[in-house]
Amino acid sequence: MPPKTTYSVTDMASAVKDVLKKADTSLNIAKRYGIPTRTLRAHVKQAKNVGDSAVPPKRMGPRPTLPMSIEHDLVTWIADMERDGRAVGQTQILNKANAILARIQGKSASLTKGWFYRFMNRHPVLSRKQVRVGTATARRGAISSRHTQR
Repeated sequence: MPPKTTYSVTDMASAVKDVLKKADTSLNIAKRYGIPTRTLRAHVKQAKNVGDSAVPPKRMGPRPTLPMSIEHDLVTWIADMERDGRAVGQTQILNKANAILARIQGKSASLTKGWFYRFMNRHPVLSRKQVRVGTATARRGAISSRHTQR
């Protein structure tokens, strides 16, 4: 497999504009901007179909299970719960996300721990927080652990 070349979105947009204006051959333009010829041709074809030379790059991989707008709503819900002093754990987040998914898609597909870890990486605002001593969450944790001991 050949090595991947790196180029910026602005270089790609400029190269596509140059090809569409027929400033030079696509081969020379690809060399000038450091973009693979086949990649440039694909972007030019897409720009001709869309009618815009600045085509946003597509995300590779499978489609997200939950739409980004729903994920943002889920992030807001988690932040609101934490702001109210109620800690939300992995199980609660997965249960809530699965309930939303069942409502959207109408099937009983379930999200897994893998989805949860990727979700947390996509939203660094929700980093794992340590419970501070003296907070309501810490007191609830202390009470529950005392009652479970025999």
